[in-house]
Amino acid sequence: MSEQDETHENRDGREARDGREDGGAVGRTTAVGTPAGEPLAEEAAGAPRPFADVPAADYVRDGAAALLLLCSLSLPWTAVARASDRAEVVLVTLLSLLSLALPYLARTGLLPGGWTVRATRATRLLANAPYGVAVVWAVVADLVAGDDGRGLGSAAALGLAGALLAAQPRACELAPADDDARALRGWRLGLGVIGVVAAVATVVALGVLVTDGPDALVLVRAALAALFVLVIVCRPILGALRGDDTWRIVVVGLGAVLAATFVLGSGNATLLQVGSVRFAGFALLLLPAAGAVAGSALLERAARAAGVPAASETEAAPAEGSGPEVAVVLRWVAVARHALMLLAVTAAFVAADGLVDLVDGGPRTATAVLSLVLGLLVLVATLPGVRALGSDAVEGRAPALAAAGASVVVGIVLLVAGGQDAGPVVGTERWLLALGLPALVVLALTGTGTVRAYFAAHPAARAGRTGAYVWAPRRTADDGAATDGGEKGAAKKAAKTERAAAKAAEKERAAAEKERAAARDAATSAPSLAPAAAAGPEPDGSETDSNDAAGPEADGSEPDGTEVDSTDAAGPAPVAARAAEATGAETTQERPRRRISSSGSRVPGRRGPATVLGESTQVIPVEPERTGYAARPGLQSAGPEAERERTQRVPVQGGGRDGESAAETTSALPPVRPETGPGTVVGRWTTAQAADPGTSLEDLAAMAAEEPALHPYIAANPATYPALLDWLGGLGEPEVDAALAARR
Repeated sequence: MSEQDETHENRDGREARDGREDGGAVGRTTAVGTPAGEPLAEEAAGAPRPFADVPAADYVRDGAAALLLLCSLSLPWTAVARASDRAEVVLVTLLSLLSLALPYLARTGLLPGGWTVRATRATRLLANAPYGVAVVWAVVADLVAGDDGRGLGSAAALGLAGALLAAQPRACELAPADDDARALRGWRLGLGVIGVVAAVATVVALGVLVTDGPDALVLVRAALAALFVLVIVCRPILGALRGDDTWRIVVVGLGAVLAATFVLGSGNATLLQVGSVRFAGFALLLLPAAGAVAGSALLERAARAAGVPAASETEAAPAEGSGPEVAVVLRWVAVARHALMLLAVTAAFVAADGLVDLVDGGPRTATAVLSLVLGLLVLVATLPGVRALGSDAVEGRAPALAAAGASVVVGIVLLVAGGQDAGPVVGTERWLLALGLPALVVLALTGTGTVRAYFAAHPAARAGRTGAYVWAPRRTADDGAATDGGEKGAAKKAAKTERAAAKAAEKERAAAEKERAAARDAATSAPSLAPAAAAGPEPDGSETDSNDAAGPEADGSEPDGTEVDSTDAAGPAPVAARAAEATGAETTQERPRRRISSSGSRVPGRRGPATVLGESTQVIPVEPERTGYAARPGLQSAGPEAERERTQRVPVQGGGRDGESAAETTSALPPVRPETGPGTVVGRWTTAQAADPGTSLEDLAAMAAEEPALHPYIAANPATYPALLDWLGGLGEPEVDAALAARR
């Protein structure tokens, strides 16, 4: 190795990033191409910063390694001894702890001058190898001893994870990717070995149990435990080995969760403390070590260099937008979805274990029922969250967090009510259900600032959902589809309105047919009602015209010669009986559609038919009575017959003389409105009700149809709907017009 290469390696850890000294930016020059013995630019400036290029992740790795190694000393190494009781374990633990100080000693200049980054990496790897040898020796001893084996405790699991973290190269010590390809393959191989050992040990444990010929329920429990371990341990490791960064993060998270379980659950018989190769839960002891390897800077750089997997690979929905921000969001959404899938699997195994206990019977029946019901509840709550995150990251975030919260509640209930009768694997399942996996989901969807900022900038659509927590006035039937919450409600209301209008039109057509039949009967019987009176001469011999094509008598004449006159008139339709009562006249009980003369005979030289009993005939336009939705003023009638104007001839006393023409004795009678004032009772209503904005729209429509005297008050009411105002404006009543003008 040349002297220049030695210098390059010696100063590789002191390569600069941008720094500031004395308020100005000082460019940090690298040692590439610097002759031996020549000072760096930062040394010439008198401001060396040896720790400037150390990222925060390196400090986290060092701290986690030290914490795991120290905690392992208080945990069981085997079934009969703690780690602190064995001298060889204490020695290898201290050696691993000392290896953590090498980078800091090198940066502070306490190591020999020829010390390089490569030397630091190699020394640290060698210093932690003894701990791995101690763990392997314990596993082999347990395997050889058979039934007399003492197993492997949680201290070995945590200590091995700490040693692997201490042996890894830090991010600030990495060489270019091509130079570190061999080291990357080595650490990736180590992760694969852990996965293979976990799978083989689980299968071996199940095979050993089968050869012993146990009871059927015992075999089913063992098979469920083995399958659960394979899914929880081997599936994430397999995804990480395939280069999926999201599964790599899941492996790191599961390792941290199991490490916390071993520490916090120390002394709890329902949690895993000591495992054996002949025990199905042995693979769970390897998860912290797998998480330590998956969290190495080498594997992280390789996974990030490969980029975020496509949506088809991560099974996560693409987020809105593009760029690094969305790439980070996609990564963490995929992590949350993987954690939810594992949560659903755990809930299914909890429910299955409860079902087996329920079949077995015994004193654990109550706990079995609780496990079955609550496990199925979490499974049902989790699957929609998985599906929602897969279809839309923004819309699926809330269901995923809700599923995680439900799992926390259910898991805590199982931990408290389950008692001490659960096995280590079942207890670990409940721990993962209550705290471990829900914590991964919540951290993935809320833990990073980038993810929180993205979801804050892209909130989930809540159209039509605010009615659950925002007060709103009660809607009426006349508010229309525009006031309904959302497009779906508007469509339903529009369809309902169309059906009501069609039904009203059908009633209008039926009423028109009845009226035409009544008109024909009245025309047939009219000559026999009273004798014809003498009539005066007419200037001409013109006859009354008939033009009503709606009836069967299209020529306008009845069989007995009765003349029929029909006109189309616009405007309101006051009731004929009310108008006749106001003038003191009498009316017939029929509801004719046409103006019919009181005598069926014609007098030569007369313009129109003669009057009866000295009474003239008053022409008043009428409409058939409407009910329901069709009774609202302003609603156009449906059908050709319903749109025709109906008129009725009402006799008026003293209105005619012999010899006076019908044209002279027939006049348009305006609606008669009684005197009203504030609080006046008109029919079944009052003027105060007509002017009150709080009166419902149905009552306003009924007032307008029944009481013309209330029209001015309705027109002045601020709550009157536009269709009714348009109808009132077409009446031509001065008081109504004045009220409408005042509204403007």
